[in-house]
Amino acid sequence: MLNLKLCFQRIGSFRKIKKEINSEIPSHSLLPISLNDLLLLPHRQQLLKSLWNSSSLSQEAYTQFYKTPLEQCIFLMQQFPLSEKGAYNYLGGMVDYMLEVVTCASKLSKNYMLPIDASPEEQAEQDTVWHAVIVYASLFSCAEYLCHFEVELKSRKRWFPLQEPLTEPYRFRFLSETSETQMRCFGAMLAWKIIPPDAINWLSQHPKALEALSMYLTGFREQTGIVDDIVSKAITLTLAPFQREISLPESDVLSENISLGERAPAVISGMQLRQADNQITDMGNAFWQWLIERCVNGDLSINQPNAQIHIIAGYVFIVTPNIFYVFLAEMKLPKQDKDKLQKVFERLKYHRHDRGNMFTCRLFQNELLEGQFKKLSGYLIPENKIFTSNNKPTENPLLVVV
Repeated sequence: MLNLKLCFQRIGSFRKIKKEINSEIPSHSLLPISLNDLLLLPHRQQLLKSLWNSSSLSQEAYTQFYKTPLEQCIFLMQQFPLSEKGAYNYLGGMVDYMLEVVTCASKLSKNYMLPIDASPEEQAEQDTVWHAVIVYASLFSCAEYLCHFEVELKSRKRWFPLQEPLTEPYRFRFLSETSETQMRCFGAMLAWKIIPPDAINWLSQHPKALEALSMYLTGFREQTGIVDDIVSKAITLTLAPFQREISLPESDVLSENISLGERAPAVISGMQLRQADNQITDMGNAFWQWLIERCVNGDLSINQPNAQIHIIAGYVFIVTPNIFYVFLAEMKLPKQDKDKLQKVFERLKYHRHDRGNMFTCRLFQNELLEGQFKKLSGYLIPENKIFTSNNKPTENPLLVVV
């Protein structure tokens, strides 16, 4: 998950690149950047490494099925920002957003055994195939934003990303309106152009996987169930650090020198790039995915005397209010948001709530469950909502629900 350190690193890299660009290109235009240069930034290298680490493909298959399509999209995206205002509204923002969403979705998919309704044997056999579905769905949910621009080349020709990559100086502006249907259609056309034929043949051996990807790309996203759920959560997590206005001021982001004239207001349809003051629901989703990642990756200690996470009787017990304060501190958000965060977490209903929302536990110092104990309050979450059957931790023999 992208942290604030990476955000500021990315912003600093952008300012350096912007200075170099301004000294090298003709007035009112941007030069296309080579793929190697686009990938040089340290945070992008880090994200690509993370994607490779979360893949189960061989090096050859990874290069063909993931790396090559990803690089084609990066080369098309060049220095375009994701949005005119809000998150990722700087030169190169679209590439950063895409890499972060894809990497996050790839990691999240590892928390599930897919397809959901299949037997364990089928899930083990199809794990790599469904991981590819998640990667492609997340990739082209980002690439569809390329249709938000009007781009003019130095030769005065209009550029459209379905034709060819940018090969000459260009300038751009945001279109005043782009419908969700336009975005979905464009994203689907781009996907079928970029996804390698061998990958399509591979996916076609598992019809449900290819059907889910096709439905997602053509706009029937809610009907894909877990695919849409994972990609949506990845998007929420990626946007979470921008909830507190850490993006650059607009005047530093889109110079009038690179526009086609006075910019018309941008209308971002479909997934809205949400801002800080109305983000509390998204913060709840971000907390949930943060909790899953931190538990699965071992970043949160489990079953230790001062841990915020304990395992008991098939449930994950999260200690409150401490766990919320840990999240807020890591996200650099004010601790005053704790009550709002806790309420929206309860509305998500991931926890057991048949006896009210909160449970009380006693944490003893010995397995005889005698003598001194620490009283803890928190939520009981079914273990399979966070861990898979392959990575479930052992239960804490010192904990008792009262």
